[in-house]
Amino acid sequence: MSTSITTTTFEVFGANIVSELFEGEVVAVNLDSGNYYSIRHTGAYVWNALITQHSLEQIIDVLSQTYQNHSINIANEIKQFVEALQKESLLKVTQNANSQTELAAPTGDYVSPTLDAFNDMQEILLLDPVHDVDESGWPVVKP
Repeated sequence: MSTSITTTTFEVFGANIVSELFEGEVVAVNLDSGNYYSIRHTGAYVWNALITQHSLEQIIDVLSQTYQNHSINIANEIKQFVEALQKESLLKVTQNANSQTELAAPTGDYVSPTLDAFNDMQEILLLDPVHDVDESGWPVVKP
């Protein structure tokens, strides 16, 4: 990833991606692929900051200031995490302007961001209960 990405903002890849924060963990679902994701630790903070149009540079600055004594290279970890989000088609670069709101510092200890992918519910998540109903009833599994 080039260093220019640090001033780039991101948005959710499309309407097919839904996410919700539950007690410090973001659960994101790709309704097109049927995969779902657990975004934990500092990753939940980064996800929420990114989808509210804060730039990667802003996020790295806040994390670096908050965790000055941390021995890990925070910038590299966060960039790798964002690359993983892009690889999974959860986020994409946007042309929208950066958020005008101040980015609050995270609370708690720094724990490396975590992205876990799951596909064990693909069959269920790929069902379309609104459009896949016919005389035989629901659910109708897509081919």
